[in-house]
Amino acid sequence: MAALIRHTACEPQKPLWQTLLSIVGIVLGINFLVQMIHLLPAKLAALASIAVLLFSARVCSYLINRKLAKYSYLLIDNQLIIQKQLGKRENAILDIKISDIQWIGPLREFKKEKKYKKTYYLACRTRGDKVYVCEFTKNYKSYALIFQPNEAIAKELKGQLGNKQ
Repeated sequence: MAALIRHTACEPQKPLWQTLLSIVGIVLGINFLVQMIHLLPAKLAALASIAVLLFSARVCSYLINRKLAKYSYLLIDNQLIIQKQLGKRENAILDIKISDIQWIGPLREFKKEKKYKKTYYLACRTRGDKVYVCEFTKNYKSYALIFQPNEAIAKELKGQLGNKQ
């Protein structure tokens, strides 16, 4: 068994000019939408304003959870611990016992055969070769986890599951 394997997954950092250009583009886009809303009748403008607000919140949530967050995966003896890091703050999100894991493999090989109580998306990317799915049970309910382990964690998990898969 592995004593400790740690991996942190994050989006590659873009150059500052690309980040600033993206922010300016988003601000100008929202400003354009607000200007267009002013041309609408009052009742319709109120609904459109709420829609723009919800859209802006969704974009901010996406940027924070996928582009700014880092996910740390720790494999300590018989537990997989997943932490989310925003800036200097790190929060434990999920703790899975290896014995509760039913299946692990690349996302492209995953076939959803049953309904899950919840699917956790704890990765900066949800596509690609290095994105894995982990199917596990907790309190007699099935869950799915989409994450980005490195080769060492994936190999160790598959090795410990050996006869289950």
